[in-house]
Amino acid sequence: MILQRHPDLNLQIRERGCYYMSILYHVSNMRHMSFSASSVNVFYNLLVNLGYMEKDCYILRPDAIFDYFGMQVRYTNQHEPPERCCAPGEIEILKFVYERPGVKPWEHFVAGNGWSEVVYDPWGKSKAVAHGYLKDKRIFKVL
Repeated sequence: MILQRHPDLNLQIRERGCYYMSILYHVSNMRHMSFSASSVNVFYNLLVNLGYMEKDCYILRPDAIFDYFGMQVRYTNQHEPPERCCAPGEIEILKFVYERPGVKPWEHFVAGNGWSEVVYDPWGKSKAVAHGYLKDKRIFKVL
C-alpha cells in the first residue's frame, strides 16, 4: 500500500488523507485490491462527488466508502475508547493525537489490527504514533 505522502497524490490527500488511506488499506487487505497513486486520486474525486467525503478529505460516510469498494460494513457510529478490542469480524481505524506546546495538536488516523496495534500508518512512521497517544478508534463490523 502506498503512503499518503506519495508525490503523485493530490495535495489534499498528502496533507489530510490519513483516514481515507486507512480505509483503502483495509479494502486492499480484505478485498485483495491494489491502489496506485493514480487510482487513489481518481477514487478521491469520485468519493468527493458522491458526497462520501469532503475535498479536505474529511470523511462523511466511511461505511459508504467501504461499500463502494464491495465491502459491506456497519460503522458503530461512535468514537470508541482506546481499550475497546474488536470482536471477530470487526476492523478498526485508530486516531492518534500528537501534542506539542504552543502548536495545535496533530490528529492522525492509522489502520489497526483489532487490538489497538498499528498495521498500516499512512505516513510511514508518523510522529503521532511514535510520540502521541491513541485517543479513540472507529470500529466497523464486516457484514
